[in-house]
Formats: sequence, C-alpha cells, structure tokens
Amino acid sequence: MFKYLIVCLLGVSMAVGLGAQTSEDTLLFAQKTHPNRLRTVAIAGGAAYTLGMAGLYAVWYRQNEAVPFQFFDDWPQWQQMDKFGHWYSSFQLSRANVELLRWAGMDSKRARWWGVGAAMLFMTSIEVFDGFSPDYGASWTDAAANFVGAATFVAQDYYWGEVKLYPKFSFRPTPYAAQRPQTLGRNWSEQWLKDYNGQTYWLTLRGDVLGLPPWLGVSAGYGAEGMLFGRLDENRVVGLDPYRRLFLSLDIVWEHIPTRRPWLKTLFYVLNTIKIPAPALEWRQRRGFVGHGLYY
Repeated sequence: MFKYLIVCLLGVSMAVGLGAQTSEDTLLFAQKTHPNRLRTVAIAGGAAYTLGMAGLYAVWYRQNEAVPFQFFDDWPQWQQMDKFGHWYSSFQLSRANVELLRWAGMDSKRARWWGVGAAMLFMTSIEVFDGFSPDYGASWTDAAANFVGAATFVAQDYYWGEVKLYPKFSFRPTPYAAQRPQTLGRNWSEQWLKDYNGQTYWLTLRGDVLGLPPWLGVSAGYGAEGMLFGRLDENRVVGLDPYRRLFLSLDIVWEHIPTRRPWLKTLFYVLNTIKIPAPALEWRQRRGFVGHGLYY
C-alpha cells in the first residue's frame, strides 16, 4: 500500500505549487483565466504520471517476470489498514489535482471531473501493474477503496462547494518493525510507510458544523496493532493476536486559520493532511476504553 502513499505525496507536493500564486489569488477555487498556468499544470501532470509510473515499475516490478493478469483477494490482510491507506491517498490526490486545475483557471465543474479522473488514472495504473506481478495481483477491494476516497472528496465538493470532512494520517513508531524490518521498515523513514501497527487514519469534521470555531475539528480515527504478518492465522502462529482500535480526538483544521499570506495558505493546505497529536479516547478490541493524554 505504501506505493499509493508515495503517489499521494506526489500529488500533494504538486499542490505546493499553489504557493507560487499571486497575492490576489485565494488558495481554493481560483476562477481566473491563466492559459500559461493550465499549460504548465498539464505538462507537469503528464511528466509526473510518466516518471512516477516508470519509477514504480523500476523499483517494484521490473525484477519479476510478468505473469498473465490476475486478481488477488487481500481483504483479510492487515486488519484492512491498507484499505484506509487507499481511501486516504485517493482523496488527497483527487483534491490536489482539482485545486491545481482551478488555480490554473479551469472552471469549477470541469476541474472537478478532470482532476478526479487523473487521480483515478494514477491509482488504477498501479493496480494494473499489480495485476501483472507474480507477487501481488489486482485487488477489487483496493479499487473500491480508491473509488470511495475520490467520492469522499467529490461528494463534498459537489454538494457543499468546499471540504468539511478531512481525511488525515498520523504515525507513531512501534516495536513490531524491529521484529520484521524487511516488511515493516528498517528505520523511521521506511516504517511510517510500511508499519501498519503505527499508522492511524482519521476523518476530521470542521468545527463550525458543530457550533465550534471552524479551525477546531473533531476527529474519529481507525488503527490496528499486533501484526507482523498480513493474515490473522499467520500472526497467531507466532503468538500475536491482532486487534482493532477506534479513536475520538480533537484536531486543528489548518486551512481555516485566517491568513492573507499565500505561502502560509499553502503550508496550511499541506498540514491539513496530517492529524496533530492531541488527547484521545480509544476503544480497543478486547480491552474496551482507554484514555490518552496525548496520542499521535
């Protein structure tokens, strides 16, 4: 799944290009005509897709001889943590693409469908690569999670014209990676992508929906722990019993902190993909409720 997070980061990093906007533009939904910007975004997007797919192929697939296209049912693996990763990545990439196209001057409706379509092209291309790989196989549930992630953005953009529910990500190191570093990561730079035990996926609701300040969010999270292997029976063989974790916490909706500085708007856009450490109430499978003074 960390392949998808890398692609997601590629899209969000492209959105950092919004920081080059002129002072009269806003971060979201700029509706001016900028032919040069649109041309630049189209060229950069095509180059990013080509280089990204070539890079992923070289790193993950080239060493293995292709097999006939196949499907693989990975739903039972990793307590479905990888599905949340697909959902999160698809949302972030869809939104970044749409914002870039609107910044470039494309009208709001066309930008929505072209941007989301480009995001799904990225995500589906990786799934096709998996389908021809002897080590993976295409997954219908991965594709479904990609669709749900894009739909989480499209539905809000269509009905509200803005985002009120923000998928976010947090990570904390765990002792499991040291027991299987090849799979879960040898160091922190690998572990935040690979170690599902330390990942938490959140959905933050903007505060003004609940009568709070708009920059103060309420966040629900999902995680899992106790996993060295993907499947439940494999973990139980080595004495582990994986369990799910649900969270309720507070969060900051950075984009609704008032500022007129374009570089701060861009920074807040990127920060809004990450859940800040905060007090949290956890429900842990088989243990019940647990409080955290600070959870990240």
